[in-house]
Amino acid sequence: MTHQLDEPTKQPTTPLGRLVSAILSALNACKMAYCVMRNYDGLPDEIGNDLDIAVETKHLEAAGREVLRAARDCHWQVMRQVRRQGTWSIYCGWRRREGHCEFMHVDLWTDSLYRRMRWANIDHLIAGRRRYGGYWVPSPGAEAAMAVRGLLAEGTVRGKYRPKCVTGAKEDKDEFRACLAGYFSSEMIATLEDGMARADWAGLAAMSGKLRRHWRLRAALRRPFSQARLLFRFMAERMGELTEPNGLFVALIGPDGSGKTTIAKGVEQRMGQAVFAASSYKHVRPGWLPSLSSLLAVATRGRTGTYAEGSRVAPSPSTELPVLRALANVCYYWMEFMAAHCMIRRVKSKGHLIIYDRYFFEYFIQIGYRRVPRGLLQALVRMIPQPDFVVYLRNSPDVIRRRKAELTEQEIIYQSRMCEQVIASRNNSVVVDTDKPIDDVVEEVVDHIVDLLQRRAQRWQPSSKG
Repeated sequence: MTHQLDEPTKQPTTPLGRLVSAILSALNACKMAYCVMRNYDGLPDEIGNDLDIAVETKHLEAAGREVLRAARDCHWQVMRQVRRQGTWSIYCGWRRREGHCEFMHVDLWTDSLYRRMRWANIDHLIAGRRRYGGYWVPSPGAEAAMAVRGLLAEGTVRGKYRPKCVTGAKEDKDEFRACLAGYFSSEMIATLEDGMARADWAGLAAMSGKLRRHWRLRAALRRPFSQARLLFRFMAERMGELTEPNGLFVALIGPDGSGKTTIAKGVEQRMGQAVFAASSYKHVRPGWLPSLSSLLAVATRGRTGTYAEGSRVAPSPSTELPVLRALANVCYYWMEFMAAHCMIRRVKSKGHLIIYDRYFFEYFIQIGYRRVPRGLLQALVRMIPQPDFVVYLRNSPDVIRRRKAELTEQEIIYQSRMCEQVIASRNNSVVVDTDKPIDDVVEEVVDHIVDLLQRRAQRWQPSSKG
């Protein structure tokens, strides 16, 4: 049953709106059964975090091709594609004339899977769709049912979805029940319906734990063989993603005072959720091992050396260390970088952005490790996880000296020279001058990352895991 709702079709006024309009118009022209699952009120110019579209399984490949074609025709660059059970995610970027990038991503859904278990009937959501502003959207009851995922994943329903949940649970009970039927008992569905209709969000949040247990048990008992097949497919996908991770590992280097931490945070804010599934920032090292100075302090019953280290930061001495002490520091922390192999690959396989400030290159750059043989450092760095991209943040010694008055000109020049040597030996590197406003520096780094992702996307086929 298809509902009709007369709403005027809004004309796009932004590049994002033109892309969204092109995608949905293409799906309409192909006469595909689809449904924009949420955040449709502001279409086409406003979509929230992403554009979630439910399509029939038989139309997934064709819908994906239409999205890619629309992105190309609207001059958006495809940066990442991720194929998983029941979803195809396409991440795009668009460069404004002033150089700044805008991002959006489309999620095509053919199944409702969370933690490898179904929680709603996507086919019924599509069958009961309604017309809205030239596009297809869920019926009120189905839209309220989709919000149950928030209770399963986060233990609550987000505030922006609550008004429509109340409306759907009150006015479209049949659709609400039909979308959840089979995945929850009739008693649990009635409880959810009543809680949403009364806007009892505290009560729904309090029962979220019980809801999860009920849902998991019912999924395991209702169709055990189907559930086992979903689990097997998930494990196969995860193994494939481990061998071909679709995330990104970036290292920022530069002399002290070049703005690495600020720029890393800016890049993470711009791209962490817009282009990647999530993001993480590390200062120098993973931070799993206790600092060497703290171990020495314990061993000597509280007596410390000539300088203290932070518990999660590798040492950055401004004077040359004795060679044995420098070697001890390098070798001790190198073990931590070696242990990061599994962590970095696992996080990248989930589509995350990882940004390291300095990374192991700290030991090439800091003057305190000048006596460590360069050949040894080169050998050690080859054995640890390699960044996909290294950015050298360059500035003049005079500017850095004004930012970091405690640094000597000799130390700044030495660090800058070491940074140049690091990137000279790496193909996946770029130099960004930081003698401009910090926002412009962040956008330039983002622009280089977009170029890298675009080149990577061109090498991969659309059906690949990322």
